[in-house]
Amino acid sequence: MRVGLLSDTHGLLRPAVLDWLRGCDHLVHAGDVCDARTLAALQAFAGDTPLTVVRGNNDVGPWAEALPLRQRLTLAGVSILVVHDIA
Repeated sequence: MRVGLLSDTHGLLRPAVLDWLRGCDHLVHAGDVCDARTLAALQAFAGDTPLTVVRGNNDVGPWAEALPLRQRLTLAGVSILVVHDIA
């Protein structure tokens, strides 16, 4: 299983990053997406690929309120806790 992990995109999804993420079995964004437009672009890129996104300290506003602060996943038998800022 190939898991693509990114965070702190701060409103920018670089083409080189998307190229690297292509073909992943699961995508994880660990916070600081920073705007609804970038989240929508990531969701569109993911398509049918499962996508997990948590809220970072810079993810504010109505669009971000639906994002959990942390998410626990089990992928290929490995337990992962996705969290942006433990402070």
